[in-house]
Amino acid sequence: MNETPPPNDPFHPEPPDESFRYDEPIPEQYRWRPGGAPGGLPWERRRELGFWRALWETIKGVLLDPFHAFSSMRTDGSQMDAIFFYVLVGWIGGLVSLLWQIPFQMLQVAPAMTQGGQDAAEGALVGAFGVAYGIGSTIVCLPVGILIGALILSALWHLTLIVWPGPRRKFVSTFKVCCYAGGATSALNVIPCFGGCVAGI
Repeated sequence: MNETPPPNDPFHPEPPDESFRYDEPIPEQYRWRPGGAPGGLPWERRRELGFWRALWETIKGVLLDPFHAFSSMRTDGSQMDAIFFYVLVGWIGGLVSLLWQIPFQMLQVAPAMTQGGQDAAEGALVGAFGVAYGIGSTIVCLPVGILIGALILSALWHLTLIVWPGPRRKFVSTFKVCCYAGGATSALNVIPCFGGCVAGI
């Protein structure tokens, strides 16, 4: 079955050969090369594509077509684009996930405020304050936690790649893959109830 990329696909800056098939050996122009494929990920070309389109195309590409996404990733240069992507998407996903929990927490607090008397109402008020404190701490601390987690996870991945026989890459390449993969899966946290479970997989 022949599969061709859609027009204006940001992961294929050059049109593929007519004979291109996913079940055949990868043509030379699509193989990994030092420095990545021409152009880079959509997020790395957001000045050309536009901020929101580049963000969406990168998330969609990493989740649905990771082979071509990471083949087009720039393996040289600064890692700030990858860090910005992970922190931005991870922060938004974490915050939205927390906001989804507020209605359920308030449903638990509301009966105590209306039926439990003054002591129960004070306790419920403390619980509501705890919710507000959780949101505030998430806004401030989550970006730092995301960055620390990315460093630890990418170090473990890189150690595994060193021990496991295979092609060798620099740590910055492993770190970028970790950031883009973590950022794309963090976007699933905006899905109520099950988004966090799916993102964890």
